[in-house]
Amino acid sequence: MMVMASEVGVYDTPPSNVILKSRLKPGRMLLVDTHEKKIIEDVELKLHISRSRPHSKWLKDQITMEELRAADVDYKKTSSAVENGSIVDSVVAKKNVMNDANPISAVNRVWGGDKRLSLYGYTLETINLLLLPMMQSKYVVLIFLKVFRGLKLMNKKILKESLGSMGNDAPLACLSQFQPLIYEYFKQLFAQVTNPPIDPFREKIVMSMLCPIGPESNILEPNELQVHRLFLSQPILSLEDLEIIKRTNYRGWKTKIIDATYPVQDGPPGLVNTLNRVSEEANQAAKQGYQFLVLSDRQSGPERVPVSSLLVLGAVHHYLIEERQRMKVGLIIETAEAREVHHICLLLGYGADAICPYLVFEMARNLRMDGVLDSSLTDNALCAGTHSRIGGVTFDILAKEAFERHQITYWKKPMDMLVIRNPGMYHWRSGGEKHINDPDSIANLQDYVNSKNWNAYEKYRKSTMEMDPEFNKRSAIKQVASGRFGVTSSYLANADDLQIKMSQGAKPGEGGELPGYKVTAEIAATRHSVPGVGLISPPPHHDIYSIEDLAELIYDLKCANPSARISVKLVSEGKAEHIVISGHDGGTGASTWTGIKSAGLPWELGVAETHQILTLNNLRSRVIVQADGQMRTGFDVVVAALLGADEFGFSTAPLISMGCTMMRKCHLNTCPVGIATQDPTLRKKFEGKPEHVINFFFALAEEVFPYEYQRALRQVEETKQAETIPNGSSQTVNAQVKDIEDTIADIEIEQHKLDKIRGFMKYKRQTGAYRPVENRIDDWNEIYNFQKVRKGLRVQAARCMECGVPFCQSSHGCPLGNIIPKWNDLVFQSNWKEALNQLLQTNNFPEFTGRVCPAPCEGACVLGISEPAVTIKNIECAIIDHAFEQGWIVPHPPTTRTGRRVAVVGSGPAGLAAAHQLNKAGHLVTVYERNDRIGGLLQYGIPTMKLSKQVVQRRVSLLAAEGITFKTGIDVGKDISAKGAKTITTFEILPEPPSNRAHDNPWPQFPRVFKVDYGHEEVSLKFGRDPRQFSTLSKEFLDDGNGHVSGIQTVSVSWTMENGRWKMEEIPGSEKTYKCDLVLLAMGFLGPEKYIATELNTTMDERGNFKTPVGKYETSLNGIYAAGVGVCQVGSLLEAGYNWKDDAFDGRR
Repeated sequence: MMVMASEVGVYDTPPSNVILKSRLKPGRMLLVDTHEKKIIEDVELKLHISRSRPHSKWLKDQITMEELRAADVDYKKTSSAVENGSIVDSVVAKKNVMNDANPISAVNRVWGGDKRLSLYGYTLETINLLLLPMMQSKYVVLIFLKVFRGLKLMNKKILKESLGSMGNDAPLACLSQFQPLIYEYFKQLFAQVTNPPIDPFREKIVMSMLCPIGPESNILEPNELQVHRLFLSQPILSLEDLEIIKRTNYRGWKTKIIDATYPVQDGPPGLVNTLNRVSEEANQAAKQGYQFLVLSDRQSGPERVPVSSLLVLGAVHHYLIEERQRMKVGLIIETAEAREVHHICLLLGYGADAICPYLVFEMARNLRMDGVLDSSLTDNALCAGTHSRIGGVTFDILAKEAFERHQITYWKKPMDMLVIRNPGMYHWRSGGEKHINDPDSIANLQDYVNSKNWNAYEKYRKSTMEMDPEFNKRSAIKQVASGRFGVTSSYLANADDLQIKMSQGAKPGEGGELPGYKVTAEIAATRHSVPGVGLISPPPHHDIYSIEDLAELIYDLKCANPSARISVKLVSEGKAEHIVISGHDGGTGASTWTGIKSAGLPWELGVAETHQILTLNNLRSRVIVQADGQMRTGFDVVVAALLGADEFGFSTAPLISMGCTMMRKCHLNTCPVGIATQDPTLRKKFEGKPEHVINFFFALAEEVFPYEYQRALRQVEETKQAETIPNGSSQTVNAQVKDIEDTIADIEIEQHKLDKIRGFMKYKRQTGAYRPVENRIDDWNEIYNFQKVRKGLRVQAARCMECGVPFCQSSHGCPLGNIIPKWNDLVFQSNWKEALNQLLQTNNFPEFTGRVCPAPCEGACVLGISEPAVTIKNIECAIIDHAFEQGWIVPHPPTTRTGRRVAVVGSGPAGLAAAHQLNKAGHLVTVYERNDRIGGLLQYGIPTMKLSKQVVQRRVSLLAAEGITFKTGIDVGKDISAKGAKTITTFEILPEPPSNRAHDNPWPQFPRVFKVDYGHEEVSLKFGRDPRQFSTLSKEFLDDGNGHVSGIQTVSVSWTMENGRWKMEEIPGSEKTYKCDLVLLAMGFLGPEKYIATELNTTMDERGNFKTPVGKYETSLNGIYAAGVGVCQVGSLLEAGYNWKDDAFDGRR
């Protein structure tokens, strides 16, 4: 008798009866010959098989790329060719590079000049977060395949794709507003318990990257034809190897290239016709004896729209199967579309034999030519068997999205599209894809947990709906990775719940990672590891091979802590008492971007299916089901309860309550608020309190149980609880970060060695942006010290953290939505021209805003929570000034004119911005100004020392050169100098602001703190005191008897808070009279002048502004638009330019 079982002891028999006991190891074989009644073991069996046929002779028939290269005439003519994994020669590097009439650097060509990037959905995040980190690995081709195939462990250092953190809070592809690729509609499935699991270390004998492609013979009839194929070392083809395959005739083999594009004139309906055409062409090629079919989108361009490679592949693959032709050919994909691990996995999974992602290789080549990369780098019927729980998109939707990408890229009419888009798929960006954790929701939640202001929680809820030595201390929940490292009896004994994390870390089936630089001596001791060595849990070679293994682990944990409840993360068997359904979008400290974006499904689907399956099998009463994964509000709790959850896990929202700003830098150990970091200096910045988390859950309970939810919650137990896993803490040590001036002798030399990742810790904010006060007080020139600012600019740019959620772009920050983190980073890289392109995407006149804007972006800067903010305004001004100096800012008249005429009344910042946008659209624009010079507020409202009139005139001249007509002295529809004053005093009715933010002025609101600006400095220098008198109320003007003012009577006031409102009271006996010869009233903006409105008879709002719909700018009269200070009661130059820019787009529509 032979007994085979996954565990010892399955069959109860005395040991004396056992003749042989052994283990069937990975890659080993076993045969029971019932006829001969004997067991044939691995070595004997494989020896018999190997000698049964002439395998050595057959192997000589296999074809390799070396043979194809040797037989290729053109390849022989090339002095230095490109093979898979080899160096690219400069001659080959110039091939297929797009020409430009005005050549620019390779980096700029990649980021801003190659229209194919936009056509195929590349974004700045695609390049910076995914591709560049992978390209900087010498073994990037291997990395493409790590998700679905084991890698041989050789004497090489294998790097991997970049890491991200804090989960995925962007919309699913079906809800995206930015034409997602078809790949984004797919999610990776996974096995919670694989048998065996992917284990490249213990099972390397059966794991290989080798890819045979070409005609296949019958697998049931072993013969030499099975070897007569092209054997690739891995399925990614280089540019040169693909060209060799295209033109090969080696051994009579030939290749058919099939175009997968269609004329733009066909519109979206052209997609289905193209799929039918390509499928039939492939079928005919197979019948005509072609061995390789290359499905290519290289013909795409202004006149041809590419069809997604995944769609084409699926159509051809299944059509050939139906026609019984699939085994006769190898399918090779030549695509500009694929560039991510997820994309490559899908193409291979749906039938591709080899893939050449040519645009990635060409981009890498361009970056190498510019020195960015080193020279050692190389370059439904369609998805049969793939199920969707919620239906799927149609061909119409896919065709429309592809056609929209083409229209955006090659739109022939003038468009305001300077550089590649950044829709914020990975990190929130202003104007991009919606994210659950956006600046408003984070700010409102933190405001509530600090102040318990219910209005703030309501705003948070609405924004969400729209879119160690401490190791053995007591903890409610202890987590056990399946690898079991770091688990001791003491660890297990001090817990109420022991949770087995089958889907450890960020995403199901993938391990969360702790980079080596975060593994301190303390953590290493806790995890029984080595300091500085990265950790992953569970590792790919984990020790759970079966359901029985899981059951054994559950039993072991029960023995270690009989009173603890055993929990298994995600659905499993093995008599667990607690099951956690973790959604695809939960946060993590570090994981690969492929796992974060492409693995797992929403918890709503998992909870519903788990509840139903357990109920159908009469198991529901035995376990408790918990849901987690980006749960944020009481509404989420209600939904989870209705779907069948008993408990609800919260993690990200409580983390935000404690101060997390969603920087998404956890994996870099540079958390600026001291949460996800082991750095002792940064940990000191942590200001979270338990009360903040308590306040959050209090608000959650208040939301769950109001009357509107009572009906839905009648069957929910009143004892429902929400659980969080508390973060541990570690001891901190004193450490000082020296000022850069104290450590760097020559800043111009050392800037080349700047640390961008930790720059916010190492470098101080530059002060002294103005010229010395004693110098500027004697002239009317601009007050700015441009030379000093420019010298240390890269240091200041290094302080920008490139936040995952950049509050500088939020509603609390820049009204324009300036792409601040990106152009800060480009300045750090000295890539000034691309920084200019990024700046001009959102700002028509950065030379104005960079000088006079109040910089709300700096007030909202995340660094400003604990350190002085980044000098954003200075960097912005330096970018545009440098561009003028280099001659990059030149007139760009529109190439075509629409023939439509537009009149703009007023030449202030709003009027000029509107005129600029409308002119770029091709309209004929005339600007009318009642004064004798163009500029409005810029010319007459802002003093020259803040904004030089030469700077204003420079821009006006540019606009005129671009075709805008200016007419002055057309009104549509005595100065006294204070230079020689004996004294200057200013009254402020409000109290003196605090030096730091007050309790009612939390970050990221604009900081209402005491500031000393250039004017205060100059008065202090001249008169020896600050001119401001706070808490002073003007009561009466005094007359000298001749009708002239001779003084002003004032009284001091006090401010107190009563019932949530500030109350002002005069202080008796504080009356005071000031002598004066001149009184200037700072009244602010009192509304637009009314004579135009009266003449046109337009509707005005209650504040006296032109009335327009919310978010629109058309007045009550058709064709008449208003913006700037005409529609907002109080605004800045920045806001005026912003809404006039929108107004211009509104008018064009």
